Amino acid sequence: MNKYQWMRKQRRNKKNYFKSFLILVLIVGIAFLILKGCQSIAEDFWDKVKEKTLDAAAGIVTDTFTINDFYENYENEAADYGTASVVMHDFFPVGEMYMKEYVDLPSDTDTPEYVADGTESETLSEKENGTDEETESASSLGNGASEQDESGEKQTTENPSQGDEDTSASSDDTKQDNSSEGNTSDSQIIAAAAGVYSMNNLLDYNYVLNNFYVVPSVTSLRPQVLDLEKITSVNLTIEKDPSVPQILIFHTHSQEKFADSDQNGKSIVDVGEYLTELLRDKYGYNVIHLTDTFDIAGGVLDRSEAYTYANAKLNEVLAQNPSIQVVIDLHRDGVDASKHLVTTINGKQTAKVMLFNGVSYTKEQGDIDYLYNPYLTENLAMTYKMYLLGAVNYPDFFRCIYISGYRYCLHHVPRSMLIEAGAQTNTYEEVYNAMEPLAELLDKELTIN
Repeated sequence: MNKYQWMRKQRRNKKNYFKSFLILVLIVGIAFLILKGCQSIAEDFWDKVKEKTLDAAAGIVTDTFTINDFYENYENEAADYGTASVVMHDFFPVGEMYMKEYVDLPSDTDTPEYVADGTESETLSEKENGTDEETESASSLGNGASEQDESGEKQTTENPSQGDEDTSASSDDTKQDNSSEGNTSDSQIIAAAAGVYSMNNLLDYNYVLNNFYVVPSVTSLRPQVLDLEKITSVNLTIEKDPSVPQILIFHTHSQEKFADSDQNGKSIVDVGEYLTELLRDKYGYNVIHLTDTFDIAGGVLDRSEAYTYANAKLNEVLAQNPSIQVVIDLHRDGVDASKHLVTTINGKQTAKVMLFNGVSYTKEQGDIDYLYNPYLTENLAMTYKMYLLGAVNYPDFFRCIYISGYRYCLHHVPRSMLIEAGAQTNTYEEVYNAMEPLAELLDKELTIN
């Protein structure tokens, strides 16, 4: 091979190397594009899978809440305040799910101890013994008190969840009202209840919290809010005057119906009308019954703004009727389809009733300032004394006092109540029958300290 041949061969080899390099770059580029395309296709695929999975999960949750009519919703801006709001309203609705007979609640949960000092202990001992005059007054509140005292049997409620050790001051009363505070020993209701429970227990934070209340884990009924000395001393009586409206009944969720509503067309509004008739015709009160619809928007059920609409209407009605001293938001509860909340009262199948308080507090947010309630103490007194009246007169009537972290429509007047009468598994007649003992107990609470 001469010099020229060798040079031609070298040039040919260089061209081959260059071609090989170009081919290699081309192959790598194509491979990269293929892989990128596959990745994009894969991502699109998994995005669609995720989307369908989430849709399916949302459908399951929606169906579950529809079946059980779990209807708790956000209140105003509450949706912007984090996980506790979501958990409170969407995944822990009001109902029997907090009862120990439905869910096994932890029995070893630490509970804050209410410790009385020496002076308080002596006072509690004196209150427990009571006086002959108190005992005589207590017997007039119901048929059950003296009989239960003689038998030595203690009425118990469905066991609720435990409290916690957070502390905060209870709300102050910023508006003038006829409700006043006295001594616990002056309350005939508390004296009557001492025939069912001991006076010590009625004033013991731990006993009351663990036996009368249901408190979900996202909120708390703190000792300084459930101040039993203060709550039991609140005088809730009013001077009856049938010439002016004194009681207002309404329904934030007017579309709540019953197991047989498809047959009879009845709803919670019809139940409220019967309660109105009883309070007016049997007990002599002037009652306004609002039948406005707050949970229908655009012709469909929508409870997302129900409390906002209801509060606006209440502001209007209360401004027009300043004589109103009692406001009741009457509901029916939503529970598991297997639960039937019924007892027998005066020979009638009667739906059980749950009392309800909103404390404007969650563990995540603390005190919710934009849901401030100046009448929280009076609200708690209303449900606590009502519950004790039930224990004296109809021991199996009230299920519990349920505590929620929000306010609802309980801040307009001191004597405000949210009442859950029966559930979607009760018949209309069972819930209708429940209004008779409820009206009786409400009259007692408003006429007997």
